[in-house]
Amino acid sequence: MKQLVLILVGLTLLSQLSQARHSNLHEWREYKLKYGKVYESAEEDARRFGLFLAAKGRIRQHNAQNGSFKMGLNHLADSAPEELVGGFNYRPEFSEAKQREAMGSLERIVNKTYPIPKEIDWRKEGRVSSVKDEGRCNSNWAFAVVGAMEGQEKTRANISEAKSLSVQALLDCSGPKTGCKEGDIVDAMKAIPKIGGLELEEDYPYTGKVGECRFDKAKSVIKNDGYYEFYGIGEDMLASLVANYGPVAVGVSKRGWQYYKSGIFDGRQCNGDFDHAVLVVGYGTDPKLGDYWILKNSWSEKWGEAGYMRIRRRYFDCHIGAYSVIPQFNN
Repeated sequence: MKQLVLILVGLTLLSQLSQARHSNLHEWREYKLKYGKVYESAEEDARRFGLFLAAKGRIRQHNAQNGSFKMGLNHLADSAPEELVGGFNYRPEFSEAKQREAMGSLERIVNKTYPIPKEIDWRKEGRVSSVKDEGRCNSNWAFAVVGAMEGQEKTRANISEAKSLSVQALLDCSGPKTGCKEGDIVDAMKAIPKIGGLELEEDYPYTGKVGECRFDKAKSVIKNDGYYEFYGIGEDMLASLVANYGPVAVGVSKRGWQYYKSGIFDGRQCNGDFDHAVLVVGYGTDPKLGDYWILKNSWSEKWGEAGYMRIRRRYFDCHIGAYSVIPQFNN
């Protein structure tokens, strides 16, 4: 009798495992269809399936904790974390001299008599273009800097909505042909006036790889005269800068971002090295979860809150407020 019970238990477990595997394979097929995933070989498909299952497990475990944000399966769920490494190669050297210089720049920009609003979202003012997808090229540094330029072009050209400007020009024309592996937001901002400005995205479209420079100065729509870089100004001053000036390009640590879906990201896990760049487009306060930043990423609308992330403010999460840059204009 005891042996029969053991056999029945074993058969039940085998049945459950078979059902679970069938369910996972069905989800995998649906996932590949949804995101247009095609792999070169059966071995590659199997490897990506393993990453997908690992992502499912991590997401399930995280969401069971009922924290301030949710994770979800997205187009990056078949990617290994190391595939998202790269794209930002700068390690800011903080010093008292650099901080004094940064504060001096802030005083020229920030209107101290203007109380900063409790919340601001430059998307509502038309100063943020559509979300882009950097693809397999780690060009986040270029997207962040071009985003800061787009916010200024909208105001300077007196147009109703920010237009998408060319990121590809920075990849092709800004120096060493390493833009899909690494780049820096200050170096990129320095390069724009040397190139001759930025064209519209439609005139110099993104390809996701570095090519020959095809910049046409006659089609340039905006050119900065210089830049302001900020080191260690802190989150309160960054909020003042965003409110007074507009969207700001920042360097961050992106550890833990891969499966972010919604809510206010708790960034205690992401205080590693600077390895990514995004655009700060605003800030606000949730009545239950507290203060947050609004970040525009370059991982497509399939990621996060339609391409955006809200992340805790006032906790220095992911190094926000440590390293940032904006364009400078003489008139």
